Amino acid sequence: MPGLNAGLRGTGSDPHPTRELLSRWWSDRTDYTWLPRFLDTRGLTVPGRKLVAVWCFLFALIAATMQLSRFGSDSALARSILAVGTISGVYAGCRWVRNESWPTWRQSVAFVVWADLWLAVTLFFAVRTAFVGTLGCVLFIMIGFYAAIVHSPRVAVTHIGWALAVCTTLAAMAMCEPVNDDWVVVNLYLMVAGVVFSTAWILQIVWLRLTDDARNAHRDYLTATLNRRGLQDEAQHLLRSDRTQALIALLIDVDSFKILNDTHGHVAGDDALTAVADRLIAAAGPEAVVARIGGDEFVVLRGVDRGDIEQVATEIHSAVSSDSDPYPVSASTGVSVYLCPETDLPDRAVNELIEHADNAMYRAKKRGGDRIAWVQMFRR
Repeated sequence: MPGLNAGLRGTGSDPHPTRELLSRWWSDRTDYTWLPRFLDTRGLTVPGRKLVAVWCFLFALIAATMQLSRFGSDSALARSILAVGTISGVYAGCRWVRNESWPTWRQSVAFVVWADLWLAVTLFFAVRTAFVGTLGCVLFIMIGFYAAIVHSPRVAVTHIGWALAVCTTLAAMAMCEPVNDDWVVVNLYLMVAGVVFSTAWILQIVWLRLTDDARNAHRDYLTATLNRRGLQDEAQHLLRSDRTQALIALLIDVDSFKILNDTHGHVAGDDALTAVADRLIAAAGPEAVVARIGGDEFVVLRGVDRGDIEQVATEIHSAVSSDSDPYPVSASTGVSVYLCPETDLPDRAVNELIEHADNAMYRAKKRGGDRIAWVQMFRR
C-alpha cells in the first residue's frame, strides 16, 4: 500500500506525456476489485452484469443462426462447435444475469479465455471459407471491450495478440482460396485487424485516464488516503460486504500539529502527515478504509471480530507514532463500535459512527492527548 500511495502522489508534469502514459499503461497492475466497488457504490452492478449478459446472448444467437446460413460449414464438427457456442453463450448470459456479485478475477479471466478460444475455433472450423472467417474476426471487438475495461493491460494485450494472430492466419488462408481477389482480402484484413487492435488498445488507454481521474477524485492529494467523498463510497461498500461481528471507527487527530507546522515549517508538517497516513494504512490492513477528513484528522473504518476490538484499535492508534520520524508525533484517538452491523446500512450510519468517534476523540484531547477514548458500544 505505501508504494501505491507514493505512485498516486503527484509533484509535477512529465515533459513527455505520451511516453509517460504508455509507460504507466503497460506497467499498470490494475486493481481488479476497483471496478466492482465503483459499480456497487453507484448501483450499477446489475446494469453492468446485464450488459455483459446481452453480449453473451448475442454470441449464442450468432452461433445458432450460423447453422442456418449457407456460409456455415455443414460438417458434424462444425455443428458441434456451433452448438457448444450456443449453449455456453446462453449459460454464461444466465450466470451474468442471475449472480448478484461480480465474478472473481480467475472467473473473469476464464471467461475471456473461453470466449477467445471458442471464437477462434469457430472461425477456423465452423465457417465455409477463410474469407468469411476473416470477416468474422470483428467479433473479437466485443471480447476486447470487456478485457480492456475490466482487466489489466497485459490481459488486454494478450487478447489483442491472439485476435491478430487468428485474423492474420485466416487472411493468409483466404488469399490461397482461388475465388478471392488478393487485394480485397488484404484490404479486409487491414480493416478488421486495425479495428480489433485500435478499439481495445485506445479504449484501455482512455479507460486508464478516466479511472485515474475517478480514483484521484476520491483521494487526498497529499497522503493518497481517501477524502470525505471517497470515505462515504468505500464505507458503504465495507458495510455491505463485511461479515465480521463488529465495525469500528477510529477518528485520529494528530496532537500539536499546528505547533509542528509553526516551528518546523509546512514541509515538515506535510512529511509528518504522509508518514502517519502510510503507517495507518499498513496497520489497518487491506480491508480497512482509511481517509483524511481534515488538516490533521484521519478516519479508519474496519470490520473486526468482537474479541479483537481493543487489540486492533490499540495497534492502529500506536501506528501514528514512530521514533524514526524527524519530528515524532502522537495522536488523540476516539473509537466507536457497532456490534453485529447489518448489511446495506444507510449513509447516515457511517456519519453516526464517525460522529461518536469524533466526540470520543475530543475527550481524549481534553485529557492531554496521546491516548484512546472509547464511546459506549452499541447496536443499531
